[in-house]
Amino acid sequence: ADTGDGDRGQPQKGVVAVLLRPRLESCDLLPRGRAAVRMSRLRRENQANQVNPARGGGQKIDRLLGGNNMKRRLLTSIMTLVMMLSLLPTAVLARDTGSGDPQEAEDTAEPAPKNGEEDTPTPVNTADGKLDLADGSIVISATGYTQGDVETKYTGDYTIMQTSEGSTTNNITVTGGDHQITLSGVNIDLSAQAEGIPCAFAIESGEVTLVLADGSENTLKSGWINKNNADTGISYAGLWVQEQAQVVINGGTGKLAAVGGGSGSSELGNTSLAAGIGASRAHASNKNNPWKSNVGTITIEGGVITATGSAAGTYGGAGIGGGGNNSDITITGGNVTANSGKTTTSGCAGIGSAYSQGGIKTITISGGTVNATGGSAGIGGGAYQGAGVILIDGGTVTAKSNGVGAGIGGGGGAWGSDAMGSNGSVTLTG
Repeated sequence: ADTGDGDRGQPQKGVVAVLLRPRLESCDLLPRGRAAVRMSRLRRENQANQVNPARGGGQKIDRLLGGNNMKRRLLTSIMTLVMMLSLLPTAVLARDTGSGDPQEAEDTAEPAPKNGEEDTPTPVNTADGKLDLADGSIVISATGYTQGDVETKYTGDYTIMQTSEGSTTNNITVTGGDHQITLSGVNIDLSAQAEGIPCAFAIESGEVTLVLADGSENTLKSGWINKNNADTGISYAGLWVQEQAQVVINGGTGKLAAVGGGSGSSELGNTSLAAGIGASRAHASNKNNPWKSNVGTITIEGGVITATGSAAGTYGGAGIGGGGNNSDITITGGNVTANSGKTTTSGCAGIGSAYSQGGIKTITISGGTVNATGGSAGIGGGAYQGAGVILIDGGTVTAKSNGVGAGIGGGGGAWGSDAMGSNGSVTLTG
């Protein structure tokens, strides 16, 4: 390519240079083209020698060129060729085959997805069941859990811990399903709460295996709604096991302390109140929601357990049990201490039933170490309640009444002079 300064530059990479000669040489022409060049030379010579056509000089040229017609055709062809060559581009860009070839990049690039074909990532359940009470109250259902306003699908085992120091008013509720829940150092205290549902841990339905992490200390203290109102007044169990629920507590060195809600005088009528583990107790006049005062199935297989009933009112609450319906309490291991909320006056058993809560309890102890103290029976009946069914065939058991009931058996009356017509059965083996 001509650089404009008289030098011919080298063609650029990827460019084919087509160069036009500045003039035509006779050697480049066909025979007729060479004849035309000779014609031009002869004419110049004739003019210089003043050739006289009459003497035949012009005829020599005409014969050489083949006449006027032939001459015109030849000149026209030459001019046409020159014009065509002048119209050709002097440089043509060629396709670059190097690594930077845009066409090559286009060929190797993945096609963009069409509408509706975009890749959709598969949802991944990142939940691992490890929950922190410091982040809010926890509600566990058959299909997952809710903490705060976030619902997460999950069906595995749970571990609930608490990273905040001291106690928390966040609580735990199980609404259904079968779950294994490990408590690893929680301290729930709702004893000062008098609104909402101040229950530390409620199992509404389903079966829960409650594991106490080794070395952990766990506390469940509930509150109460102390109102003389049949529908709203209620004392909540520390660990509330409702009628459609079952709980199995186990562990090694892990500890659990559960306390029923309420202290001081009661506005809930002439009744005992909530258990440490077992039944809550609604107002004595509550007839619309009897489930609030009923209890499910309780099994203790291990762990260090202390259960204390409500200290409110005249009668307090049972340590483990209570409730207006018949139910089962089974202890196969662990170290269990159960005290009624009022241990110096009759009313409730350490393990068993409670005053004005007429459910019969079937109590089976086959292992572990058990210490039970009641204002009525140590193990058995509350005030005016029979022993129920008590089967003891293993373990180390200590039971006593600080009121008028039996150590193991019936609960006696509310007063020492009361005549008792209640019956029950006690079987001790081993």
